[in-house]
Amino acid sequence: MKRKTKYWRSAFTLVGLVFGFMVLTIKVAFIPLRESYAQESLEQESSTIERLRLVDDSAIGFFESVDATGCIQTSASVLGGTQRQHEPPGPPGDLVLGAVLVLHQFDFCQGNLLRLAVGGTNENVEFRSSPDLNTATLIATIPMFDFIQGHSFDATVNVIWTGTGSLDLDQSTTVSHEAGFLTKLAMTGTLRPAEASGTVIAGDENFTPEPSVEGQIQRVRSGSLVVQQMGKAP
Repeated sequence: MKRKTKYWRSAFTLVGLVFGFMVLTIKVAFIPLRESYAQESLEQESSTIERLRLVDDSAIGFFESVDATGCIQTSASVLGGTQRQHEPPGPPGDLVLGAVLVLHQFDFCQGNLLRLAVGGTNENVEFRSSPDLNTATLIATIPMFDFIQGHSFDATVNVIWTGTGSLDLDQSTTVSHEAGFLTKLAMTGTLRPAEASGTVIAGDENFTPEPSVEGQIQRVRSGSLVVQQMGKAP
């Protein structure tokens, strides 16, 4: 069954299962915040201004397969990406890479959960996506922990995404005033549906023998502007 939720929501749920997001809230030019609103506040003798810009490139794939008995269903969710953070007027930060993996196996004939393993890392990760979001690749070795079997293991990921549809653009801006602070948040996300294929191997088992049932490649640019007005701090 196709998942209708866009990546920047479904991915946050997936990552939250791991580390609340280890590296990836995984959002290359930032669409600038309109600072006219902030400038109006500055004219009122603002005392503090903080800006933050994030640029994320990422891809996610959902895989499902059933064994020859028709009893055991295996699911794998793979997420990889990069993030760069910038706090003006300082220079942009280093590019950070990350990968997250969730593995799930259930025996429908016996009614038993056989495996629930999660892992994430920002080491030994290679991730690339094309400027037009038509292709992406992820190569990583991810340390995993299985909460059902109670042991740790490494999973080797080698997955390629290929775009299957047109680009989808989503934008949002919010402004709030509270306790002497003006806060403005802006986000623009560009997404292309994609098919993912490749291998996710642990031991002698490949958890992705078939192409993904759903996949996406995305670029998210976001930023925040916080202005504390003099004499209005709590």
